[in-house]
Amino acid sequence: MKTFWLCKKKGRRAAILPVPKQDRSGVEFRLLDEAFFTNPKNLDEIYPHLKEWEVTTDNFQEFLNKGTMTRAGVWSPCTGRPRMVALTMDDLRNQGQRGLLGTQMTAVVVEATAPKGKKTFKRYRLPTEQELKAAEVENEDLESVFAEIPLGIPDEPLPPVGTLGFRIPRYGFKKWRDMFTPRQLLSLGVFVKHSRKAIDELKQGPMADKEKISEALAAALVILFGRFVCYMSSFCLWEQQAGEVKNLFARYAFPIVWDFCEANPLSSSDRYYVGAIEFASKALQSCLHATANAHKRPIVRCESSLANKQIRYDMILTDPPYYDAIPYSDLMDFFYVWQRRIIFDRTEEFSVNYQSAAAPKWDDTTKDGELIEDESRHHGDKVKARKAYEEGMTTAFKRCCEALEDSGRFIVVFANKDVSAWEALVSAMITAGFTVTASWPIQTEMPSGLRIFKRASLASSVWIVCRKRKQNTPVGWEEEVLNCMREKLFAPRETLGGRNILQYYFDLGIRGPDFLWAALGPALTAYTAHPFVKKPEGGYVTVPEFLVEVHKLVLQFSLGELPGFRHIQQETQGRGEGLAIDPVTQYYLLHRAYFGFDPAPAGACILYANACGKSETELKLLWNIIEQGGQTKRGRPRTEDMEGAEETGASKGNEYRLLKWQERVQQEDLGESRAKLPAPLIDRLQRLMHLFQKNRAGEVQQSFDRWGLKDELAFPPLLQAIRELAVRDRQDTEKQLVEALASYLKLNKRQVIVGNKIMEASLFEDNDTAREEKG
Repeated sequence: MKTFWLCKKKGRRAAILPVPKQDRSGVEFRLLDEAFFTNPKNLDEIYPHLKEWEVTTDNFQEFLNKGTMTRAGVWSPCTGRPRMVALTMDDLRNQGQRGLLGTQMTAVVVEATAPKGKKTFKRYRLPTEQELKAAEVENEDLESVFAEIPLGIPDEPLPPVGTLGFRIPRYGFKKWRDMFTPRQLLSLGVFVKHSRKAIDELKQGPMADKEKISEALAAALVILFGRFVCYMSSFCLWEQQAGEVKNLFARYAFPIVWDFCEANPLSSSDRYYVGAIEFASKALQSCLHATANAHKRPIVRCESSLANKQIRYDMILTDPPYYDAIPYSDLMDFFYVWQRRIIFDRTEEFSVNYQSAAAPKWDDTTKDGELIEDESRHHGDKVKARKAYEEGMTTAFKRCCEALEDSGRFIVVFANKDVSAWEALVSAMITAGFTVTASWPIQTEMPSGLRIFKRASLASSVWIVCRKRKQNTPVGWEEEVLNCMREKLFAPRETLGGRNILQYYFDLGIRGPDFLWAALGPALTAYTAHPFVKKPEGGYVTVPEFLVEVHKLVLQFSLGELPGFRHIQQETQGRGEGLAIDPVTQYYLLHRAYFGFDPAPAGACILYANACGKSETELKLLWNIIEQGGQTKRGRPRTEDMEGAEETGASKGNEYRLLKWQERVQQEDLGESRAKLPAPLIDRLQRLMHLFQKNRAGEVQQSFDRWGLKDELAFPPLLQAIRELAVRDRQDTEKQLVEALASYLKLNKRQVIVGNKIMEASLFEDNDTAREEKG
């Protein structure tokens, strides 16, 4: 168990406590309720076994938080104690492969009605003998229900070990049926059986259009069953704070889940069958309303873009796959196996589309199928998998270009934070013959979902509008194209109220990686206008080189929007130029502004580093600005979704963490040159902060003078920026040190022009005033 908590909401707190049986053959559980937590009693007297586990009143909450799981494996309440590993993660996988992993009901959650009111609340208790017995389902009962369903129990195999996004086969889960408890399978079988009966009754009814109506109902029933089944798997989590079941697609993957919640399918909650009817109805009504006045009847086909259809389109819109981001087809099989059982034999069209045991996959022989980078589809060859993806993307885009009317539009929706994915996309568009004419960031991503698992996802998608490039379009030249790109980014636009496009995006609240990729769209109109762009000295401006140039300008603009640098932004009319600050300090400010000290995705960090003219390796090894793995040196804090070292979803290599100043000042040479490179300004500021905190004022002044910081124009703005970020990040010590240091060095005042007069003001006055006005 990852945790012993059932509910952490104050006033409703509940947890279970394992108690070893006398013969140590297993454990029983005791329920701890709000009364227990409100008036804690002597733990040793009530539960003497806790003394053996070294659990005291002081560390009891931590004990409940951690359950029996650690990153190394699991400890045994029968024969061990916390932090004493009984089974490693490898042991657990081996046990699973041998079919030795079982389940045990530990608690029951009941929805109750509050006295004198209609409000409901959750009540927690231990399961009764009757409930334990009801959870046991005989094979005969399962077989009886599924005997009336074509194809029977979902015995289709899960993707093999090593498949992208699938951890569970390593633990012995081999078939789709293994993702459900026997009781869940039984109830799902009943719903499938009666769904089929409803379709049959309509087909046999007296209505004139009964065939069409029954077909439409079949599709609707499949949709609502899909929403329903998301909450009916043994991989659904119980969310302790909200007190609700989370569906298993909180992430686009199937990691192992140790303690799951088995929901009541007949509950009136909006997430089960009754709720699925309402939600599916709303979705269908929305689609019907959108297509009510369509000139032609919408047609949905499952078809490859390579199909040789002699049809010309006015518009093609695609949301292409992103390298190895999501294993779409394999995940879709979770629904597909149930869809087949409901409708595959109900119409001829359904039969054609559901004839295979699984959704379409990549076919290496025909070079057609699902386009993702999954090495398991290419015999473990990662290079071959990437090549197949990139070539397939280009081929698909070429086919789209051929199928498009000369006046038509090709729209690509993209929301990926990895540079390589954007490079492949842009290269494919240019090679296919498209030129970008417009682009807009649209907030399409839910604010929860993936983010609750601490993943750094983009909040918006970039919608890129393209047209066919004329065949006689001449080549472009580097200087001309780069100047055109700058014009696209920085020229004031009347339609935007006199703002340039970057200022417009920024004012909309678009930040961080979202801002970088949103700005790329307008820049691409200059680059993609030509089949290729030449350099005057020979060679071509590659897609990666162009992206770096764009990101440099966009990051300069972003830096100019930070406290302390805004006056420079105004002086350069929003172009962000003239920021005389070293690359490492630029990176530090941008990383901290948009990620703080939380783990940040490696792709975005590499992107920022390259745009600042540095590599992530230099920032990590030479300047000690970031640390790989998103964890502190003492070990990363435990998160609620921890499932063992390899099941955390984002591996250590996929994250970077910005080091706090207290961690960096442990190096005595902080602030000095390294590898014949001048020291970054942020290093010198943090060194001065450290010396000042240690009451070494003499060394502060000596270093300040020796480094020539009095004449460093970027130093006061840096003080402003760090102080403001410290306020935002609630780093009180850092804030106070910066203020005191500025005062000691007589840098806490600045000159401002009010009317025609030069006046003196506090260095930090504007920031405080702005924050007060905002509040």
